[in-house]
Amino acid sequence: FTLIAAAYIAAIVSADVAVGGQARALQGAREAHGAASSGISYAVALMSHPDRQEFLDSVPVGQALRGSGANSQRFQIDLIPALTDGADNDLDGLIDEEDEEEMYEAVSIGSFDGVTRAVRATLLARFATPRLSSAVYLDDPMSGVTLNGNAFRISGNDVDLEGKKTGEAVFGVGVNGSPTAIRNDLTSSHSHNVTGAGGTPSVAQVPALDLAPLIARGARTANVILEEGTSNEPDRPGDWGTEETPAVVYGAGDIKIAGQPTGFGILVIDGNLDLAGKFTWHGLIVVKGSVTISGGGGNKNIIGGLVVQNGLNIAEDPEVTVQGSVDIDYSAAAIEHVRRTFAIFLVMNWREGPSE
Repeated sequence: FTLIAAAYIAAIVSADVAVGGQARALQGAREAHGAASSGISYAVALMSHPDRQEFLDSVPVGQALRGSGANSQRFQIDLIPALTDGADNDLDGLIDEEDEEEMYEAVSIGSFDGVTRAVRATLLARFATPRLSSAVYLDDPMSGVTLNGNAFRISGNDVDLEGKKTGEAVFGVGVNGSPTAIRNDLTSSHSHNVTGAGGTPSVAQVPALDLAPLIARGARTANVILEEGTSNEPDRPGDWGTEETPAVVYGAGDIKIAGQPTGFGILVIDGNLDLAGKFTWHGLIVVKGSVTISGGGGNKNIIGGLVVQNGLNIAEDPEVTVQGSVDIDYSAAAIEHVRRTFAIFLVMNWREGPSE
């Protein structure tokens, strides 16, 4: 009887130990997963900070959440740039193209009590602002450029936010393809109004931009949506953005902007754009169709960059038409200000492991 009782007690103790071990392992896995998840949140917060380059330069980095020694809850986070990882991260059939520049694969390894768990997430900037090589970018090399009068300037000579020259320069007009057709559109009396790198007229072939994601992100992340038709002024001063609080303004179709509006940020037009009246914009303007900028009613100033797609879905022959008093000045400062503002990173997906 004594032996039976001893064996019974030993079995109970062994079962208790096993259950205790399972509970401890489960708790360890839960704590490790929580630490890994905290690492992803930590990465999102630091990547959305204006000084995120310091974080990028320091990864992989580790962080202790609580405890010490073997029982501490920790994570280690690493970031893999999507632009160089050889994968189609945005599922558009292309690998390592320009619109993956502001995309990262975050890998967070959490640990607790000897147990590790991995969480992976794809991080994407709210609006990945393209890097421009010209004041005006034309996606269709056969698109027309009609310039009337001489009260206009398209300049690739870089200016700051106040319009003062910095001494740097890009092209006045950049073309996705041969610039011959665009050059032929410029008469001798207009050539000197298109300045920048490479002499006058400053027209050159530049790297292609993928505009479709820009249009889609404008629709998805807009602070203000303009319905198709004519928009004269923002509903409230500053709604179209200021230097302190830039905005994403999205035009859903063909848009005519009249009145005397000002804006700062990213203006995305999913159609044709007609600028009339007095108009000032700091930052980036992206247009799916054609752009017409009419003189009269006041000066038009674009300080930053103007990007025009080929417009095949909108117009057969997209063109940029400039009349009257118009200044289009490339500004690296304005574009960088916008890029930093909207590089708030969002989590596209979140999944467990593997760590490699």
